Amino acid sequence: MLASSVRTGGRWVPAMGNSDAHSEPQVIGLPHNVVDAAALSHDAILDGIRNGRSWIAESAGISLDFTVSAAGRKAGVGERLDVKADAPVTVSIDVSGVPNGVIRIITDEGQTQQVTLPASGQGTHTWITTAQLSAYVRAEVRHPMADGTASNGTNMGTTLLLGPMAALTNPIFLGAK
Repeated sequence: MLASSVRTGGRWVPAMGNSDAHSEPQVIGLPHNVVDAAALSHDAILDGIRNGRSWIAESAGISLDFTVSAAGRKAGVGERLDVKADAPVTVSIDVSGVPNGVIRIITDEGQTQQVTLPASGQGTHTWITTAQLSAYVRAEVRHPMADGTASNGTNMGTTLLLGPMAALTNPIFLGAK
């Protein structure tokens, strides 16, 4: 739905996480949303959510910074970086809190990048693309699979093996609207 909406200029629905904790041992706030709001107010938070300036994490122990930049300008989650179709765009992600996890960069064409985090759970990855190649970029951070391996996310085949989700972002859009 997201890729189709982007290609046709339609509306997209931002991803949201929630918890449904009522009693022990359920934990309130697992998962939770991190919202980029202009102020700590009801209206500003709802505006951030409505515009997709948010990402989902399984816990407060996970930190994520995901941006794109080109020609001295920068955009974050839920925003648009207005660039020429062939202009180089640097995609950057900085993650902590997911030991041996996997960073996946996904565009309207599917997964384009996969990087394994070290045992410390902290890592940074950058990638260069263009608006012509990527109408949007979004990120997923996953735990390793049960057997400890990263995943086969970039392999071709009928079975896609991925570890449990630790965090995911809404997209950052590239190019003129």
